[in-house]
Amino acid sequence: MLAGAAGDIRISLSYAGDKVLIGLSCTQTIGVDIVQIDRIAETLALSRLYLPAIACATVFEAAPDVKDANFALGWAQLEACCKALGLPLAEIDKKREMAYANCELVDCKQISGYRMAVAILP
Repeated sequence: MLAGAAGDIRISLSYAGDKVLIGLSCTQTIGVDIVQIDRIAETLALSRLYLPAIACATVFEAAPDVKDANFALGWAQLEACCKALGLPLAEIDKKREMAYANCELVDCKQISGYRMAVAILP
């Protein structure tokens, strides 16, 4: 029980490696995601297929030493938005990109080796 919580308590969970991220909200719909930074051969193809244009550009334009971290953050933001919106993971299109734009991404302090995202619906 959360002290002072009025109404529904909303929760979102994610895990990667040995880390777990839990988001709780009493007032807004929330989605969270954590992604371990890995070198993935298909990073550019996955970015093109799934990430919104701005996130895709941050991967494509990134220096080689931060490309994997940028992809992990873009993917975490994508998953957090999907959870907040109640959408399954699917390829990007104009309708989906507009839906993601309705999510407010909360600035998160990142931890070494992982990227985290929190999305809320205002």
